[in-house]
Amino acid sequence: MDGVLATVIQVTARYVGAEDGAIDPDANLAELGVDSLGVVGLLGDIESAFNLRMPDELLTAETFGSPRSLAQAIGGILER
Repeated sequence: MDGVLATVIQVTARYVGAEDGAIDPDANLAELGVDSLGVVGLLGDIESAFNLRMPDELLTAETFGSPRSLAQAIGGILER
């Protein structure tokens, strides 16, 4: 999970224009400037980084609440 979380943080940092390591794993993505349209862009970057497709049932505000919640969802997909 640590590797997944690190990658999610790295992708999120690039997406919002922050430096690597500047993103708190529990930061609210909306407060980082990721609005509903931004989620679509971040989703594309996440799917590319992990070479996966997020299932529709995970496309929720809870999943995209923070880097940690996003990493937990991705970890679940990767374990399947």
